[in-house]
Amino acid sequence: RKQFILFPPSDWANIYSFSRFHPLNRQSQINFENGDFEDFADFPLYRSASPQIVTLEPGDILFIPPLWYHHVRTLDISFSVSSINRTSLIKPAFQFLYSKRFPRGFNEDGLVQFMNRIISYFFGKDPSLVIHDLIHVRYSEHKKSIWLPTIPKMENGNRKYCEGKRRILTPEEKLRKDMMVEHVKEAVEAFPEDARHLVLIDFIEEFLATQIPFADI
Repeated sequence: RKQFILFPPSDWANIYSFSRFHPLNRQSQINFENGDFEDFADFPLYRSASPQIVTLEPGDILFIPPLWYHHVRTLDISFSVSSINRTSLIKPAFQFLYSKRFPRGFNEDGLVQFMNRIISYFFGKDPSLVIHDLIHVRYSEHKKSIWLPTIPKMENGNRKYCEGKRRILTPEEKLRKDMMVEHVKEAVEAFPEDARHLVLIDFIEEFLATQIPFADI
């Protein structure tokens, strides 16, 4: 027998997923084997997670939807076979999302407007709260243990970078920004609804990395 703990991709913040650039990307910082998920002091957002626990008996088959997080425990001596289906929906959607070459060096107004537009559209909340969750969940140091590798801290890196560079967007820059917004919206909407927040958060993290020098992070 095997026990699966499943989380929808919308739980990316509640299970403290690693950074897009971390070697353990797509994995949780919570050590489920050591009962970290019961330690709400270190992982308070986990209170809002929606785990689905399934125990597979001999002969059972389990379908895990695309981008869902899962943790597996072996309860007895067992043998299992897994098959990954490269769905015709997910791969083209990823390729389309990252198909445009986004320019480096957005001025502060352009960067903020671009982020505000796409975050407000998909999250329906204050964009600064979403960015706060991204930094807190993926870059703050949580429970220190041998299991948890060192995670770099992200400060307000774009502040220094943007000093003295604030200016009004030219008509060409505004048009380019609006076209980028529409491209991202169309691309993200091609994903299953419960995966859109995770896909967008990963995209934002990668996009910001092209705009902010690593010396400022």
